[in-house]
Amino acid sequence: MNMPSLDDLDREIARLATLLTEREQLMPRRTALRAAITKADAELASLTRLADRATGPARLLASLRGGRAEAAAAGVRLPAAREELAALRAQLDDLSARLDEARSTPSAYAAALAAKEKHLRDTGHPTGERLSELAGLRGDLVAELARLQRAEIAAGKAAEGFRRADELLGSAGKWSAYDTFMGGGRFGSHLKHQRIESADDYVAAAQHQVDVMRHELGDDREAAPISLDINGTTKFLDVMFDNIFTDLAVRSRINRGQKEIVEAFLRVREIRAALTARTAEVRDRLRKLETERDALLVPLPRPPG
Repeated sequence: MNMPSLDDLDREIARLATLLTEREQLMPRRTALRAAITKADAELASLTRLADRATGPARLLASLRGGRAEAAAAGVRLPAAREELAALRAQLDDLSARLDEARSTPSAYAAALAAKEKHLRDTGHPTGERLSELAGLRGDLVAELARLQRAEIAAGKAAEGFRRADELLGSAGKWSAYDTFMGGGRFGSHLKHQRIESADDYVAAAQHQVDVMRHELGDDREAAPISLDINGTTKFLDVMFDNIFTDLAVRSRINRGQKEIVEAFLRVREIRAALTARTAEVRDRLRKLETERDALLVPLPRPPG
């Protein structure tokens, strides 16, 4: 099988580029046509209602209201409105068919560029060396972008976990104050520990997401864990005997836990902002590399004649 020549590849790229431009121009036209059809359809419905007043039971009502002239005028305009709506729908059908035919144009254009790139690199063309460099740079940036996106998602989940844990500890702190100073009894102690345990679950999930984030960023150092675990004996005494000493111990642990969680939340939020900025930077660099690659691959328009 004969390989296509460079001229053949350039002609195919130029042909597909023309189709791609046409496709990009047709898409907003389709949107405008759909809006025009909606408007024409509503106008036709309105004219039909007005015209109906000139006949049947509505005729007397129209006469009483002095609307017979308006109804007659609507009847005159109806045929033109129907024709206009039919013409718009025919245009939309034609345009949609052309867009359906051009549906594969973007992928075909990308494939044509890739074929030319391979040809230039395989044949030792001077441009091939730079294209190889660009391919390597693009591959590195695409891989980095994927890691950044996964890390950013993990950071978002971690921040949400820490936020929920802080809310629950805030609620536990209120019950702790009530338990300590107002004699909340077993019920208050039970609710307090229930919220602490729920907060601990959220913290564990958030720390897992932090580990995911650190792994994606190539930082495999172990993060210092945040623990809200209340000593089993302390919890038992707090619930069963509800004495002020265990109440104060639990309250102190809640306050320390909240401080650690807020610090972790703020740090994760800071890292997430940095990840967002870096992601934007990588996307910008990718766009510039794509622009340079296209400039090397897309043939310049040939002068007429």
